Amino acid sequence: MEMFQKGDNSAFDELFSRYKQPLLGYLDRYLANPATAEDVFQQAFLTLWTKRDSYKGRSLFKTWLYAVATNLPRDTIKHRTRQKQVEADMELIPAADKPESVPTADPPKCGNEALESLKEVVEKLPIEQRECFVLARYQGLSYREIAGVCNCSLSAVKMRLHRALKTVTESLAGGLKSV
Repeated sequence: MEMFQKGDNSAFDELFSRYKQPLLGYLDRYLANPATAEDVFQQAFLTLWTKRDSYKGRSLFKTWLYAVATNLPRDTIKHRTRQKQVEADMELIPAADKPESVPTADPPKCGNEALESLKEVVEKLPIEQRECFVLARYQGLSYREIAGVCNCSLSAVKMRLHRALKTVTESLAGGLKSV
């Protein structure tokens, strides 16, 4: 990062290559939408390019980049939550009063039902718990790194992970009992 800040544009290419797969994988799991993940990923690297001087080296570059990428989609997630509420409200309206809509195809299902169940449970976690869970379990960040990404205390990370793991465990165990 230091070389990039000094004007070496090839260093940007190196950063892009090094962090593309892990960051894109994190965003895909965090946002549960590959197209949105790709958009946020590109926006994160655009932010890196335009705000390269804002990185001061007080934390690991990886932590700083993940924090940038995590903060970008928060408005998107808030919008999606509001959209789901509107859709739920639309269910209460009689069919004759609803505006006509275009039918959409169902997304393809994962061949492995257990992984699909895990993905669904993780998507339903509260945003703070989902951030910590994905960063810890899928990206392998330490609790301290997660605290830096999420801008919270180490104890908050531990509590969020504890609650997320409890929810995931209970949800998956409940699903197995009903099978």
